[in-house]
Amino acid sequence: MKHIILILITLTFTVTSCTNKDSNMTSNKTQEILDSNNQSNNNEILATEFFEKGQLAKTSNEKIHFFEEAILLNPDFAEAYNELGMIYYNDKNIEEAIKMYEKAILKNPNYANAYGNLGAAYQANGNLEQAIEMYKKVILLQPNDATLLQANDAIVYNNIGVIYFNINKLEKAIEMLEKAILIDPDYANAYKNLGNTYRLKGNYDKAIEMFIKTAQLGNIDAQRWLDENQIPWRKNN
Repeated sequence: MKHIILILITLTFTVTSCTNKDSNMTSNKTQEILDSNNQSNNNEILATEFFEKGQLAKTSNEKIHFFEEAILLNPDFAEAYNELGMIYYNDKNIEEAIKMYEKAILKNPNYANAYGNLGAAYQANGNLEQAIEMYKKVILLQPNDATLLQANDAIVYNNIGVIYFNINKLEKAIEMLEKAILIDPDYANAYKNLGNTYRLKGNYDKAIEMFIKTAQLGNIDAQRWLDENQIPWRKNN
């Protein structure tokens, strides 16, 4: 009988010991996850700080340095890739800009601004069909309610209109440019482009109407052209 009791006690002790070991292993694993999450959060905070420094930096090289540091800390930082793309685009390095915009979209497939910027880069590179596809993607990602549309959408419609103008699809160009103006009634470039489209179609009265609106919105080229052709455009005329 004593043997039985002894065995039971031994078994009980053994089971308890194994349970404590499992608990310690679980605790260690939990701590590792917490430490990893804390490190990840710290990296994201530091990445945001570098990103903000990049936005405030004065030179392209400084901006590139800070945005690249942000990406090293947070490889999924789509906005940082987009900012790098804009720097390369402004520096006329279109191929590198396209790479950065594509990476931004890879990290965030619903990033409307990156699609718009990629469209502009394709347009600058002469890839007009691809540019239109990117611009259409922006429109799909934006709200349909006209009151919620952003100023960037006016730029997108204007850019599509310019592409259609360049490939001589004038009716489509007019449709897109009118949409740009509907979104932003003070968008001088859209009026100017619409005027050029009407002029190419031979509708000179409508073209002059658009150029006058362009001049009234402060476009110096339109003002000069109207003055040279003795066409009144000032509102007090």
